[in-house]
Amino acid sequence: MTRQKIKTDKKGRIRDRHRKQKELYNSVLLDRHPYFFRYVYKETDRAWKKYLDEANTIARQKFCMDLPSLEQLPERTDEQEQFLADFYRYSPVTLGDSPMNLLCRYIEKQDFHISRKIREENNFDPSIYQDRHTPHLDIFPQVSRETERFLKESRAGLAALQSRDRREEENEASRLSASDRFQILCELFSRRMEAISPNPYAIANCLVDYFYREKPKSSKDILWGAYGQYLCRNIKNNKNISFIRFPMPCRRNGDLEYIKAI
Repeated sequence: MTRQKIKTDKKGRIRDRHRKQKELYNSVLLDRHPYFFRYVYKETDRAWKKYLDEANTIARQKFCMDLPSLEQLPERTDEQEQFLADFYRYSPVTLGDSPMNLLCRYIEKQDFHISRKIREENNFDPSIYQDRHTPHLDIFPQVSRETERFLKESRAGLAALQSRDRREEENEASRLSASDRFQILCELFSRRMEAISPNPYAIANCLVDYFYREKPKSSKDILWGAYGQYLCRNIKNNKNISFIRFPMPCRRNGDLEYIKAI
């Protein structure tokens, strides 16, 4: 659905006998998303950002100020008033004070200290997971290459397995659960690593470097699934503590309960 054009003559004067009907239709036509939808649809967000950037550029060129400064002027010229009216009229999103728009603007103004939290997280030192008395740098290149190869093969194998399962008849007894598959994957990974070095602590040190330093955004499930026991022992030794408590979902009520790991 699009807006109906109101006919004008060559001098710009309105010559449309259906003017009132068209103006009413255009005023109630829902052809734009509300402002808060920019956080729902990427296309809407891109359109709004582009429109706002262009409007700010024009405002700086014509009035030597950006759009927020123009809106805050106590008195504006007719040209400035027309510019703002056109800005709201042709905006790709509706900017009215609906409850959701107001809530959205309120949240945008809040400082949740996200950047500070990210910096704090980036200060984490993964060496707490490593055995500081076990050298490993000499085998790290080989461990890194083999880990990348294994992860690539496992992803391809998992995709093939899932495709086969979809083609088979529904027979739950013949299928492995996700946890069983992951356990097998961890065992296969451990065997690959043992072929490089029989020392699990040296391998664990290499894998910590790989997953926490080389590939910090990658999933660490395979690391903890295959070598979690050695990482826990390293934590205990590095912190000089007798046990570690891990948060686990409680089956009774969904809360967290802390399991002691010796």
